[in-house]
Amino acid sequence: MFDEAAAHQSVCFDCYPYNTSSTMLLPARIKQSDDVLVTWSKVDPSAAGQSLFALAKQRDIAPEALAQQLSPAGAVYFAMSEDNVSRILAHPMCMIGSDGLAHDVQPHPRLWGCVSAHTRPLRASGVWRPRSTR
Repeated sequence: MFDEAAAHQSVCFDCYPYNTSSTMLLPARIKQSDDVLVTWSKVDPSAAGQSLFALAKQRDIAPEALAQQLSPAGAVYFAMSEDNVSRILAHPMCMIGSDGLAHDVQPHPRLWGCVSAHTRPLRASGVWRPRSTR
């Protein structure tokens, strides 16, 4: 798809180099996730650093309902395939993108050195080579 588009126009895209995402704790994103880590909760600070699914099971409540009870809150969502992330990163037009929420009690690891931490093993395996090394 990218190659076909690049034949006719300028194309660039980025990819987070990990299989997680982080934002507010949103009930609508829970069903698409394999796990959800609560990063902070104003209502229940003790939930920070715990799996939403494990907490829901302990409290005998649906994860979506618990998310509503814990909000406002933040979360890390485990919802992407590691194979897809690696496949996309291997594309020659892909660049690594990252950001972070520094104010979270349990911030997403992407905030500190994610590019070097994730490119080292990709380089070693030959899956990813930055344009500067080609």
